[in-house]
Amino acid sequence: MSETKGERRNEPKQVKFRVTEEEFERLSLMADNVGMTVPAFVKAKAQGTRIRQPKINREGALTIAKELRSVGTNVNQIARWCNARDIEQLSEQELERLVYNLEEIKKGLAAAWQQLS
Repeated sequence: MSETKGERRNEPKQVKFRVTEEEFERLSLMADNVGMTVPAFVKAKAQGTRIRQPKINREGALTIAKELRSVGTNVNQIARWCNARDIEQLSEQELERLVYNLEEIKKGLAAAWQQLS
């Protein structure tokens, strides 16, 4: 691997070529449609890789990822809370709240799953 300005590169060789504004716009649109950057798209096409359009759009994927992070955070908080306590010693009110929170997590996951469908 060669180092350029302190950066380590997996691919040390660089290929440059010029395109017109119209060609760049077209490449940008095509790359955006498949959720790639222009350089990654051009490299994949040059290598003959078959590029398929993703099943969900980028904005939808970002929304789902945000919801899943939120659910994951809630699951971690519940796990931490449970690990700090003796489950057998919980009051009825604490158990009801735990069940409520778990149901809310299930609803959040169901909503994220619906967006995929």
